Amino acid sequence: DIDTGAVLDQFRGHSGAVRELAFSPDSETLYTVSTDRSLLAWDLEGSRRFVAQHRAPAPPTNADYAIVTRNGELIIYVSGLSGQPDAMQFLDLTTNEMSPLIEVGHGGIGDVRPRPPDYDQVATTGRDGFVRIWERSTGRLISERQVDGHRLAYSADGKRILVGTADGEISVIDGDTLEPLAPPILLDHRVLRVQ
Repeated sequence: DIDTGAVLDQFRGHSGAVRELAFSPDSETLYTVSTDRSLLAWDLEGSRRFVAQHRAPAPPTNADYAIVTRNGELIIYVSGLSGQPDAMQFLDLTTNEMSPLIEVGHGGIGDVRPRPPDYDQVATTGRDGFVRIWERSTGRLISERQVDGHRLAYSADGKRILVGTADGEISVIDGDTLEPLAPPILLDHRVLRVQ
């Protein structure tokens, strides 16, 4: 028997709802981002409750959710779900500096994912059927390609992107050129998330 109350007590620390989580590359740390603007790093292998705790500056008022990178050093705030313009903004936790707002222009945001291992680029997708790659440091659009899909994920090495559609199709495209690398994979169900 597992005492779920004891397990949950072990992972208390945010005063708001957890919006996003990410495992570190070695899977020994779990990063969580909350609506209370806090980032917590949880020690999953040792006896410490927290590895680090960081309180970010106030997120953009129109931010719908946040994404944390696997190294716990970058938070991406995303807007566009609640009628706001599709946009993203980066908070570098090593410098505590917020980037300017980058409007991504999808007409309805689908997904936003940073490119491992350095997270110097970010891929976005949305209602317009395009995948766009952005340079994080400048906000410059690097490339775009029409690839119908509303969910996406990078491979661990950042060389490939998986793009999933609501109709249950997954495309595998090159992380640099955005060219297709294989025929689409057809699933029997809608794709809710690509990981």
